Amino acid sequence: KKPTKKAKDDAHQRKLDKQERQRRHLAKLSAQQTQRRRSLMGKESSIHSIIEPIPLAQATEGVYHTSTSDSKSCIYFTRFKQSSNTKRYVGGTAESLWAYCPTQFDDVAIPLTADYNGTSKSPSVYTHGKMGDVLLFMSDRAFGKISGNGTEWVASSMDLWGVSLPVSSVGLLGMPVRLTNGACEYDGMDLSEYAIDPATGGVILRIGADLHYMSLESIKDKLDPSSANNDSKEFSIQQLPIAVYSDFSNMQERLLPIQIPHHITTIDAYSTSYGTVSTLLTARGQTFVAPVIPDTKGIPQTGYGGGGRNM
Repeated sequence: KKPTKKAKDDAHQRKLDKQERQRRHLAKLSAQQTQRRRSLMGKESSIHSIIEPIPLAQATEGVYHTSTSDSKSCIYFTRFKQSSNTKRYVGGTAESLWAYCPTQFDDVAIPLTADYNGTSKSPSVYTHGKMGDVLLFMSDRAFGKISGNGTEWVASSMDLWGVSLPVSSVGLLGMPVRLTNGACEYDGMDLSEYAIDPATGGVILRIGADLHYMSLESIKDKLDPSSANNDSKEFSIQQLPIAVYSDFSNMQERLLPIQIPHHITTIDAYSTSYGTVSTLLTARGQTFVAPVIPDTKGIPQTGYGGGGRNM
């Protein structure tokens, strides 16, 4: 006997009632657990989310840092992202450094490298060597003329720069110091990226296809020349030895037989000046000339099937 429509509706309603009871039971358990957590933390405590949005719409990369001197926190970030790989780019999307310090500077971000219209990017905070907080960044600038209006920057190779923190409402308080010089030391090759070694306080540099190491002593001597010791040459930037063990099969010469007609993309036949017919064909991006003959039985068969000699 088939169930009536009323029986189906009653069964469906019972199912909905059961789901609603389960939902209320789970909600009650969740409320009890929340109440227990709040009672453990105190009545005035509240639960905050771990991830909080930052009001920086055009930031592409940055670093969060709390000052060791006044315990104030700031976010040093790169604004914009260059839309091309043009070297010494100057334009509307040139990357520049900014600082956002909540509750400071009227709670707005301030520019740090507005005096140079080229690229300044990849900020990191360096806190080693008892030199205070130092902001490291990459820039394709070099020192130009120094006048009463300040330093006139000119475009050069991409290098690593450092400047002392903190910052003020007008930007950087100190003068940036050039830590590498790709134009003179590395045949004009740019610094591609860098990373701070937290164990030794050194900095790993990638210049071209090589890795270089700048020691803590070298950084200290460059940031504070007055403290440079007599062994400063010992702490210069050193190239790291890299050994790759492989048979380098991808660099070995390979002979790939042409598969007809799979590899052929274009073909054209023409008459030669000595009374025969030849073909001009393109296969695997190369051009071949092959004679047209009535039969291939008389040609010695090789692993290439006579390719490149006949059609």
